[in-house]
Amino acid sequence: MTLLFAELLKHYHLAKLSGVWGASPSDVFAVGQVAEAYGLILHYDGASWAEMATERSGLHFGVWGTSTSDIFVVGAGGAILHYDGTSWIAMTSGTHQALSGVWGTSPSDVFAAGGREPEPCEDVVLHYDGTSWTPMAIPTTEGESLYGIWGASPSDVFAAGGIRVEMGGIPYDSVILHYDGNSWTTMNSGYDSAFSSVWASSPTDVFTVGAGGAILHCAGPPQ
Repeated sequence: MTLLFAELLKHYHLAKLSGVWGASPSDVFAVGQVAEAYGLILHYDGASWAEMATERSGLHFGVWGTSTSDIFVVGAGGAILHYDGTSWIAMTSGTHQALSGVWGTSPSDVFAAGGREPEPCEDVVLHYDGTSWTPMAIPTTEGESLYGIWGASPSDVFAAGGIRVEMGGIPYDSVILHYDGNSWTTMNSGYDSAFSSVWASSPTDVFTVGAGGAILHCAGPPQ
């Protein structure tokens, strides 16, 4: 039986939230974990936060939606949960790699990105067409993981992460992938550490952030 949020805090004294998304100031969702053991989905109604019940206790890393009745949460072990305004339902992702980021343009155009488990880690990008999730062909390197995904349009999507180049997890080289509506290609960042998040307002205005306090800005066509 899943413990209530207050009970989890009482027992483990630790909560870590890693993603937040809102439909309005009185309809906000935050996702994360407690003590590396239990996944959390919290909802804010404009007055207070409350835990939402799900059928899955695995760790959650990212959340995104189109409305208060169409929300996606991604997490460990390839988990994807969908909220229809009433309940959270587990979706079939087709991967066991951890999914860290999720973003889309509509209920039938959603992307999820991740990697890092199980060993050897391998980056993955999935696409949801309103019916099912399918893997996309991407440039890939052993030890590569993606941590963030965002776009300016359905034909300008960016995913960011890192490639582990030594055993033990460090150091990393950076990874930025770009989708032009037809295929994914690798962009040259010129940076030698992993990125954790990416945001774009247009194809020529993209920001990535990551290890070492890195903030990179792409102010031109994807290359």
